[in-house]
Amino acid sequence: MLLFAGESWRRRLLRASMAVAFAAMSGCSGCDCDCGPKSCGPEFDSCEVDIAPSTGSFGAAPPCEECGADCCFADEVCVNGQCAVVDTGCHGASDCPEGWICDFGSRTLSGQESCDLLPPSGQCMPMPPRCEDADIDGCLELCEIPPGSMPPSLAPGTGWSGDSVAGSLAVLPLEDDNCDGVVDEHDGARVLAMSASDGILRAFALDDSRALVETWASSEPNDPFSLVAAVRLEDGGDARIAVCTTSQSIRAYDASGVAQWESPISGRCGGLAIADLEGDGTPDVVSESQVVEAGNGYVKFAYGPVAARGFVVMDVRDNGEGRLEIVTGAHVYDHTGNIVADTGLAEGYVGVGDIDDDGSVEIVVIDPLTARLALWRYAEPPEVVRSAVDLHAQLPQACAAGSPGELESGGPPVLADVTGDGMLDVGVATARGYVLFDGALLLDTAMADVDTIAWSSAALDCDGGQRGSTAFDFDGDARAEVLAGGDAFLQLRDADGNTLASFCSTTEAGQAHPIVADLDGDGFGELLAPSSSRGAASCAQNQKTTGIALFDPLEAITRTRATHNEFGYRVANVKTDGRLALTTTMAPMMRANPATRDAPDVMVEWRPCGASQRVTVKNVGRAPLGAGQAQVDFTHEVTDELLGSIPLAVTLGPGASIDVELLTTVSGPIRADVVGASGECRIENNTATHYCP
Repeated sequence: MLLFAGESWRRRLLRASMAVAFAAMSGCSGCDCDCGPKSCGPEFDSCEVDIAPSTGSFGAAPPCEECGADCCFADEVCVNGQCAVVDTGCHGASDCPEGWICDFGSRTLSGQESCDLLPPSGQCMPMPPRCEDADIDGCLELCEIPPGSMPPSLAPGTGWSGDSVAGSLAVLPLEDDNCDGVVDEHDGARVLAMSASDGILRAFALDDSRALVETWASSEPNDPFSLVAAVRLEDGGDARIAVCTTSQSIRAYDASGVAQWESPISGRCGGLAIADLEGDGTPDVVSESQVVEAGNGYVKFAYGPVAARGFVVMDVRDNGEGRLEIVTGAHVYDHTGNIVADTGLAEGYVGVGDIDDDGSVEIVVIDPLTARLALWRYAEPPEVVRSAVDLHAQLPQACAAGSPGELESGGPPVLADVTGDGMLDVGVATARGYVLFDGALLLDTAMADVDTIAWSSAALDCDGGQRGSTAFDFDGDARAEVLAGGDAFLQLRDADGNTLASFCSTTEAGQAHPIVADLDGDGFGELLAPSSSRGAASCAQNQKTTGIALFDPLEAITRTRATHNEFGYRVANVKTDGRLALTTTMAPMMRANPATRDAPDVMVEWRPCGASQRVTVKNVGRAPLGAGQAQVDFTHEVTDELLGSIPLAVTLGPGASIDVELLTTVSGPIRADVVGASGECRIENNTATHYCP
């Protein structure tokens, strides 16, 4: 197969797409393509023999016409219904173009793999389409875990209690824990937090007993109230973890907690975001007063300082330049730090998202000084949809006069679909309780402000009143549950505002919020919440908590990401492996992670017997099976003797396969079982028996 030397996969993907388009226009006239292992020549006047990839699929590759053309270019193959240049050398999907898989085909696992001897590399290939999108051979059939039949519930786990945590948490994969040759979402993610007493940045991971343990601590003290922002770099697999210092500079650490650079002192540093502001392919660290290149600490420019209650970096102007803007509650700054929009509204906590999925960004602002919500869109001039929606309209019980909650109320908004109508709703924790605004009603200017409230749930938080929150669909019913902390309790509310659970989790005044993310690489999320014993409130019998609280869903139904890389986290801004996403547009949700009931489905097929026992393991489901999450057991069915076990040391994405070989000769009926693969949609195809003479 012809591969262009030195050509990147992005270039190859573009060339392959152009080839498909041209082939479709030409119809490959003058070429008699019989849809065998042939492809249409570059001049469209002859058919050239091409080498089909060794995919390990069960059956022949799809015929060429299913690619939308009579045949493919000579340097392409027709795989999974697409003409594509099949690349080599991947260890996981993060080595491939977006939406592709790393397929290992006839490459073999033999149990010799380790961190010193990596498993074999595979080939990047297009992911098979879902059958409802393209009914072709090899398409992915429906594979889901059924929704929960009972309301979701959480079980407290073993968190970390070494010190109070006052600032925000961040979650990101940092190390190749499963030793498959790539750092991605299937490795155990690291929890990043600042200890309150000394400002030391610390990293934590789940150990084998499912306890949260510290893996490293920085040498330098920082601002303990700083927000944490982290990203993995494209080159070399390293990371940058940015925090603020007490002198208002930015300090950045690598994946092992070693300081890499410190910026000059600036006007303000408390909030941080990471994004490719200029569209030049390099991530930038953005504070309230300067923009610094994440990799080397080069200061691109100083600006502002902007309001202390936060900002978001995204493309709100959508002018086709690929550059981003810095968005505050009242202003928009361009990629050079100049103001390009002024709404005249008060500054406040910011949330952004395409609420009604119409291609335009809505900007939600919470002003805690007045306990009001505003909503606007970028335009020339800015379009203010709502300017002063009362957060307390259905929460009459007030905090005592002069208390922090009486003076300020309303924290950073979370944007997620809670009502289940397919649109983003807006959740806000206040000093008087929690309020959820129906996103569709917020955009309907015919609705009165008070009628945009979906529900309110009273719960006084007079010590703070500006805490953050998150949302996650634990039970898979397409309606997210809401998680919000107060001064003493962390509460789980259902989509109708009913309190499902309340846990003692004391905090101090601040804007940090709980996080749901996958910490152990199994695809299912854990709940994390910052905790502090330094606040005024306590639980029953003066109980206080400290550190990082950890909770596990009692019933694991929905899968999620292993990332929540910053306080203003948006799914569209960062890939599942912690690198910046190429897209800079819509935010499907904010301060929340997506949930899916898609599941893996692992099937086993025997290969002919010989000097070894060999099976092909293929994932025909719709979710990946992470490396190290399962193994193949070989058992003699007559004696019930376990002949050996081979770990699945590679990640099998949807449609990917690999051969597994037990290096032993044996006769009789031998059974191969895939064991340990949690959360499959089917398990009956995990077993296959073969008779070896």
